[in-house]
Amino acid sequence: MRTRVARHRWTLSARRPSSRPAAPTVPTVPTVPTAPAVTSTVHAFEGHRAASSGERRIAIGDPRPALERTRLPLATSSTQDPASRAQIGRPRDWARASYGRSAHGQRSALAKIFAQERKCITGVLAALLVGTSAIAGGAREPASGQNEVQPPPSFGQGVERPVRWRSGAEPFRGQIQQVLRHPVYAGLAEDERRKINEIIDWMSFDHGTQSYYANRLIALLSTPDASRDETASMQRARLERSLRAAEQLRTEQRDGFVPPAKRASLEEELSNASTRRWTELKGLDDVVYKVDREDPTMVVAEIKVHLLGDPKDVLGVRALEDLAEKFSAAPGYTLNIVFVDHDGPDVVSVPVDMSQFASTANFACDAECLAHEIHHWLGLPDRYDYSNYADVSMMPMRERIHWFHEETKRVQDPDMLRSLMGTRGAPPTDRDVCGVAQLDDHCLEARAKARDQHGRPSRRNVINSAE
Repeated sequence: MRTRVARHRWTLSARRPSSRPAAPTVPTVPTVPTAPAVTSTVHAFEGHRAASSGERRIAIGDPRPALERTRLPLATSSTQDPASRAQIGRPRDWARASYGRSAHGQRSALAKIFAQERKCITGVLAALLVGTSAIAGGAREPASGQNEVQPPPSFGQGVERPVRWRSGAEPFRGQIQQVLRHPVYAGLAEDERRKINEIIDWMSFDHGTQSYYANRLIALLSTPDASRDETASMQRARLERSLRAAEQLRTEQRDGFVPPAKRASLEEELSNASTRRWTELKGLDDVVYKVDREDPTMVVAEIKVHLLGDPKDVLGVRALEDLAEKFSAAPGYTLNIVFVDHDGPDVVSVPVDMSQFASTANFACDAECLAHEIHHWLGLPDRYDYSNYADVSMMPMRERIHWFHEETKRVQDPDMLRSLMGTRGAPPTDRDVCGVAQLDDHCLEARAKARDQHGRPSRRNVINSAE
């Protein structure tokens, strides 16, 4: 990984002077005049790979005069993650890559280049004729594999999606007809049909994800609501699996087979340390919680929770305290969950109803869900795609339609796949930790600096301070 990042950074610096004259570049030859211009290094890479394998591929873009140099700009990343920067790769000359030559300064036959330039005008005329016939005859059937349903690409990588994502208008229309003719759609309330129609309009603007979201919409209408008894059975099954994992963790802790960061009393020791400097902050619904944020690289938070409902279910969720705290842990961040039996302005009072879907207002949860929902009370938003609810039968269909409709108003979060608030099994990110501490960018900078110095925020110091 370091080698790839280093190579990428090399392209940002000035190139070394060369005594060899630069070869003129073949101008881009369009096949369809109305197609958008290619501006991504992904396109250049795809064209180079296709040409090197013997496939004839012509760049898509506006007609250019002969001898005009079409240098691709380096795609800029909206995230500072080195892994994302490494994925972008080096900039390539699209005209060279389209004809199978490397953009890294390899020798090429000047005679061939000049011959291709002489054919430029002929190629432009041919492309215009092809484009005119394509427009007159309608869209051609895309190649096999272009219309396969794929999940949307991750947000924030700073590169355009490949051209193949922009195909598939014909299958998308078929999927929409399947939605509009679905028997469940006809039986929905007027407001719910309006939301689905607005979802369809939203999908139509992004050819890259329309097939994916259309399939999610079909899955939503094809998934009937589970009964309250079925929901309770599924919820208790999840709770039982989590209780077994919690018991296994307690057994390992008792036998001494866990690292110091997983010992049972860690969160309580850190929270009760005499060196704590608590700051009271307000979270969701103005609930008060405490945070020690003096050092952004060693944040400690504490929140009190009062569970209501069936005593057996309440005891089961309370038994997940330590496991939920471990799921909430991250280098330089610790959360202490304190279950109490009273209400108050500094207490989160939430019922436990196994016959309803889990949420911030219902802690019918396993340990990971409990950690996620408690962090909502600490002020953190969801970072996942709300269309994930489409085929969750435990959530009523009207709520699934509501959350799918809410997704049309959002932008995909860059931490969707690596945050506790975005996916299962992921720890809180630096943005999450600084959000809990309600600190600005200097918190992110301090944690990034600690990671550069130690490889990660120094959780070792947090552990040693409690010993």
